[in-house]
Amino acid sequence: EQHFQESGVEEFVNKEIYTLRQNLERCFNELEQPLRDGVEGARRSYKKIVNDFLIRENGYRGYHKTLKAVCLKNGVYASRTFARIDFNEDLAKPIYERIDRHFDIIFRTQPSTRQGLWSQLEAFENEVKKKIDEIGRKNKLPKSRIDTCTRE
Repeated sequence: EQHFQESGVEEFVNKEIYTLRQNLERCFNELEQPLRDGVEGARRSYKKIVNDFLIRENGYRGYHKTLKAVCLKNGVYASRTFARIDFNEDLAKPIYERIDRHFDIIFRTQPSTRQGLWSQLEAFENEVKKKIDEIGRKNKLPKSRIDTCTRE
């Protein structure tokens, strides 16, 4: 542990963790307002969604059984008579509509944007590897030993 303190690794990693935390907070803060807007949209639209679900154009014959099945199956039911019913998805749709684009940017796996979570983690990893490499050269460690420490 003393070697890490003397070499500056501990301080460096703590600084990089702090930077990573700030970058991740920035990523997630961008999701916060669209999420609030989506929740507000869901609050405004739930009555219409419930009414559309309860009011039938084709009559109500046997529909009480479908409603019961939807309730028993936690809001999701694949009916033989009606189309698949996912009451939860219908209620959450305003939220998804607001956050999908932001969610995709944050959680995409291709590091094509600096806004994404993956890019932030990759930047952190690269900085730590550079520091390990620098300390290894400074302490004249064999290249094979440094490569072992920085291997992906």
